[in-house]
Order: sequence, then structure tokens, then C-alpha cells
Amino acid sequence: MLNKRDLLDPAEYETRRSEILRRLAWVGPAYGISALTGEGTAELTEDLMRRLEESRQAEGEPVAEAATGDWNPLGRGPKEPLPSP
Repeated sequence: MLNKRDLLDPAEYETRRSEILRRLAWVGPAYGISALTGEGTAELTEDLMRRLEESRQAEGEPVAEAATGDWNPLGRGPKEPLPSP
């Protein structure tokens, strides 16, 4: 994942992205995102969800059950407040 995509014009971004991936010999997916503008984050999250669903199916867990419920990435219930700092 390459962040700060919004700081470069598209041509410069592609040049730098290609160079980074070449130097790393990276052959997997590579996502260019901007946390500031949200650019590229939809594709990233969609692919992550697809991979999670595929993983759950491979483990024998039905996707419909895995995708429902009150799962929270922070481990709290849906109505619990954030802890105080």
C-alpha cells in the first residue's frame, strides 16, 4: 500500500510507484491511496473484504454468517463508547 497519493501528480505517482515495485520485486497487488482524500481506499477495502470472504469460505464458514452480526474491529459491542484516553 502506497499512501500520500494526493501529494503527486498522476504521472509522477505512476513513475515512483513503478520504481518502488520494481526495486522490491513486488508481484502482488499494490494499492495507491490517499488517507486525506480517500482516493483508492474503496478499491482497497473491497479487495480486503473479498479476500476475507474467500478465506472464510476456505475454512468452511459460510460467508453470509461471517458477514453479519455485531463484529467490530475494535472488539467492542455496537453501542459501547470508546474508552477514555
